[in-house]
Amino acid sequence: MNLLRIILTILLITFLSCEKAINIKVDAKDSQLVVEGYIQQGYPAYVFLTKSEGYFNPVDTSTLNNISVDNAQVFVEREDGLRHKLTYINKLILDSLGLSDSLALPFNALYADLSYSENEFSQIGYKYKLLIEWNNEIISSTTSIPAQYPI
Repeated sequence: MNLLRIILTILLITFLSCEKAINIKVDAKDSQLVVEGYIQQGYPAYVFLTKSEGYFNPVDTSTLNNISVDNAQVFVEREDGLRHKLTYINKLILDSLGLSDSLALPFNALYADLSYSENEFSQIGYKYKLLIEWNNEIISSTTSIPAQYPI
């Protein structure tokens, strides 16, 4: 008898539970800049710049080419005032460096510091500021290269 009550209670709760449809509106705002950047000791700083894309939009090779940003000015400034301009890396530069076959980039949105080794720019202990000038806006962020700790 107790088992029957428990089963009936569970069935009653299951069938009487509420359901509510949720409609989510995804606003299609203007494209925003998407920044993915890297800096580490002894290597050039590099940044990928793309435009945002709708979450549910299909992605193919033409989409990747359309979201690439190639008209920005990108700088990395160290806290002591030393500033490096990052160069937009297009297919012609990759070909001239002989890297087009070995470096398969999924899209054309790479900016790199080609003069990083001149004054040992990327060093531990400094703070770095990323400055991007795009569409009459200045976008900035800061980071640092932390000290290495032995494992």
